[in-house]
Amino acid sequence: MTTIINVGYSIILVQALLKNYFNFVFFNVEKWGLANGRIRMPDLSSFAILLLIFNWYKFLCHTARKKNVFAIALIVAVTIYVDRGRVQILTMLLTLFLMLLFYNQKKVNKVFLWSITIISSAIALSSGLITTYLSQFTEANNGISTTNRLKELEFYLGKFTEHKFFGIGLVPEHNIYDLMGISSAGNMNPYDIGIFGSLGVLGLGVIIIYGIVLVRWGIICKKTMSNSKYDKEGILLLGIFAHALLSSFTMIVLNYVRIPVFPFYIAIFEYFNYLQKYNVGP
Repeated sequence: MTTIINVGYSIILVQALLKNYFNFVFFNVEKWGLANGRIRMPDLSSFAILLLIFNWYKFLCHTARKKNVFAIALIVAVTIYVDRGRVQILTMLLTLFLMLLFYNQKKVNKVFLWSITIISSAIALSSGLITTYLSQFTEANNGISTTNRLKELEFYLGKFTEHKFFGIGLVPEHNIYDLMGISSAGNMNPYDIGIFGSLGVLGLGVIIIYGIVLVRWGIICKKTMSNSKYDKEGILLLGIFAHALLSSFTMIVLNYVRIPVFPFYIAIFEYFNYLQKYNVGP
């Protein structure tokens, strides 16, 4: 499976490089999606993140690491260069850092990591790096994208206040665009604004159900990390839980692109919960 994934993502990366720099394609680029003439595939963020978390866990907790290093580097490169979602990149890096931080059980290592984090943060703040990054989310530097998000928030939160319990439902896209007063599909949709869009579409129930799932995952994660038999696997659960939580406000796993990976998340958590509940080994 790892080999298949590595080959697939390598092809995607090579195709993106060839298209972006030499305008050469060996696949039908129309099905890839273009942004400013460059290939962009935000749909990659579904299983790519799970694969990244899994390979990072294997790299941290196991000895056979060479193929994991290649997979990690490849997925990070594809996420940054082909997916190109700013929030996705940020949540990805935070997730990997949290897994690293909690994996290092030795006090000296934790102190070192926290020291590096504080120093790096101070340098980033003083150099203006963080300010430059955050400015990408402003209307001045990313006008269309930011304006769309603001309109999406206004529309879907407005619909939630009108229909608190069930939202507006799974309304066909062209009807949504008519209501929002825009002419072309794809400019704005509920999936760009995470849980807020889900509230407008599905209502209060989505908060309750998704909230229960996240709380359950947090409890299972904590229990697994505290269990000496499965503490390493707890790092894997931490990565999934952290990313699901951090991405809830934008690239939420409930949207139609990412929801195929949601059952896998549930299965992984329930599997380790089962092992501990009945004290059986894998």
